[in-house]
Amino acid sequence: MEKRQIVTSTEEEEDSHRQYAMQLVSASVLLVVLKAALELGVLEIIERAGPGALLSPSKIASHLPIHNNSCSN
Repeated sequence: MEKRQIVTSTEEEEDSHRQYAMQLVSASVLLVVLKAALELGVLEIIERAGPGALLSPSKIASHLPIHNNSCSN
């Protein structure tokens, strides 16, 4: 019985470590997404649409600045 309790405790501890690792990854992803949204001006696009506006992702994307450095005209 004691061995089973140790195994369960170890599994619970490992699960706790996995959950913490996922929290760390999620936190860093959130920061990167927020930085990209700020750099692209997504919040300004939403603000210009006005209160209560319903914008689809494609509508927001259509207002993003486009810079194609590989195009040589």
